[in-house]
Parts: sequence; C-alpha cells; structure tokens
Amino acid sequence: MAPRFRPGDPALFRFIWPGKVFWALPGTTVEETADRVALWIAPESPFKRPPVIPVPVPRVAALDWTHSDERWLGGGVLMLHERGAAHSIWPRWDEDGDFGGWYVNLEEPWQESPFGFDTTDHALDVVVAPDRSWHWKDEDDLAEAVDVGLFSRAQADAIRTEGERASSHESKRARGPSTRTGAAGVPTRLGRVSRFRQGGTRSSGLRGDGARDRRRRSRRSACATARRSTSRATPCRPPRQEPASRRRAPLRRRGAR
Repeated sequence: MAPRFRPGDPALFRFIWPGKVFWALPGTTVEETADRVALWIAPESPFKRPPVIPVPVPRVAALDWTHSDERWLGGGVLMLHERGAAHSIWPRWDEDGDFGGWYVNLEEPWQESPFGFDTTDHALDVVVAPDRSWHWKDEDDLAEAVDVGLFSRAQADAIRTEGERASSHESKRARGPSTRTGAAGVPTRLGRVSRFRQGGTRSSGLRGDGARDRRRRSRRSACATARRSTSRATPCRPPRQEPASRRRAPLRRRGAR
C-alpha cells in the first residue's frame, strides 16, 4: 500500500457510524507507511462533533445527532494506528507538555478516505496511566450498545478481548530500558515529538516543555519591544556578570583621596 500523505500533510480523521459522520478532526501526518499511520492532533485544533457529549447510545443507534464547531481541549495527542488493528494508541500530553499516559481507542481498523482516515468507534476504551496501570472506560456504553443492537454479544466479547490484548501489549512495550520514553518510543515529555503544527506547516512550536517555552517566548517578545523603542540594536541577553571574586577594584586616579 503506497503512502498517500507525507510528513506535514494535513489529514482528516473521522469517526463514522454507518451512514453518518460522528466526529471530523483535522490532524497533521507524522508518518504513513505500509504498516502504520501516525497523526498529530495539536492543542486547540478546530473540529466537528455533536454539541452534547456523550450522546446517549439509543440516539447513536438512531443516527440522531447534529454537529457543532469545537476546539480540541487539553494538550496534544499522537494517534498511532497499526494497519489492520482494531484499536489505536493515543499518547497524550497536558497543556504544559507533561506526559499524561495512553488512551487505547477500540475501533474498526482505519479505512482510507479521500481526505484522510475513517473508523467506527467500539464504545469501550482503555485508559493507561503513566505508571502503566490501566482501567476500562465506558463499559456501560458497550453494554447498552449490545442492548440496542449496535453490537452483538459476540462482537462485544471480541472488543473486550482486543482491549485486554492491546493494553497488556502496550504496558509491556512501555517497560523499555529508558525511563524517558513510553510506548512506541514516545517521550514522557512532549519534547521534539513533532515539528508540525495543525495545518501542515513545519514549526518548532510543538517542542513542548510548556512553561519553559512560554518564558522563552515572553523574553523574545520583551526583547523585540526593546529593540523597537531604541535607535540601536538591543541585546536580548543581559550583560554577563563576572563573579565577585574576579572583579577588579576600580583604579584610583593619581592624587585622588
């Protein structure tokens, strides 16, 4: 399967129930190979979803929802999908760039669309903490989905089995030799995971380190303001101060008392 997207290209990720789009989320391609797809979802990315979350399961079964314009809240997410797998792994970071663990989204294997990639959500998910402990999310939704006929009992059992397998696999793979990396070699701090921002343009703006990067940007802004207010270039760095032990006393002029 030949890749369609290059690193930095925009790609649209959609959750679709048969006949209707549920979510439409623009991402940026980090990698697309014959085996894997990786999409970066930047903080504050605009996307379409139902205005009320969660949508009651009977309404999902009836395809009864509308869409509203929303923004991706929290930090960035890297969506990792092994082609043919019935799940994807989402390493997550908070607003300050600190690693928040993994989200195992149980779903149909991704299908290519003219705009990016589509899948159907399986209702049940798994949350894996940074310490590699994990728990189920939305078990009641899966049970109700069986009751209303969205999934059969056999399908629900297969979904749960997939979640157990994926969570166990990711927890073991996360126990690598480096404490600075997690599943699939993802750093525990955002660092230089991606040089792409939402929209497909290269940027160093996702280097992450949150508060530290904000302080740097604040200093740059202050320097730029200082330059504009003076007739000559103003250095951004403060003058270097020598240690007191190395400072020389000022020379006294001959005859001065």
